[in-house]
Parts: sequence; structure tokens; C-alpha cells
Amino acid sequence: MESALEEVAKHCHVQLMFYTQCVEKNPTNWETVCAKEKNAVTKCAEENVESLRQVKRRCADQIKTYQKCLEDNPSEPSTCVNALRALYECHNAVATESGQGA
Repeated sequence: MESALEEVAKHCHVQLMFYTQCVEKNPTNWETVCAKEKNAVTKCAEENVESLRQVKRRCADQIKTYQKCLEDNPSEPSTCVNALRALYECHNAVATESGQGA
């Protein structure tokens, strides 16, 4: 499988470049300062990378569970390892079913 990151880089290289530059220029507060650039990468990826659309659609429950766990345990993300594992397994199942391998 062409990795999702490779697909994003291929289709969204301009947005990814601006996001990376923003993060590098704002090492202490990039999470807030670079929100616009992050959203541009996300939007581009959602529009152009089919494998991400499939994962978002078919693994929606696992994504929500993992996000909620991270929100509920911000100082202990290791608490969410089982939720992350479930998301990883869902992702791999989607990749395998689409003939792209894991």
C-alpha cells in the first residue's frame, strides 16, 4: 500500500509544506498558531486521498473512541493504547480489503 502519508505528500505537498514551515517557526505554540495550515492539509487529504476517506468512513467508531480517550486522559495518553490498537487494526483491515496491504 502506498502509505497514506505518501499519498498526502503527493496530493497535498503545498499544504504540507506550509504546515511544516509553520510548525518549525513556532515550536512552542504551533498547535494554535498553525491551525489554519493544519486544516488545509486535512481538507486536501480528505478530498484527494481515497484511503483516508475509507478509513474515516469505516473506522469512525474507533476514531471517536480514541479521540475521546485522549481528551479524557490528556496527561496519560498511554491509557488509550487499547483504543489506538483497535484503530490500527481497523485501518489495517481496510487497507487489506482494498488490496493495498498494511
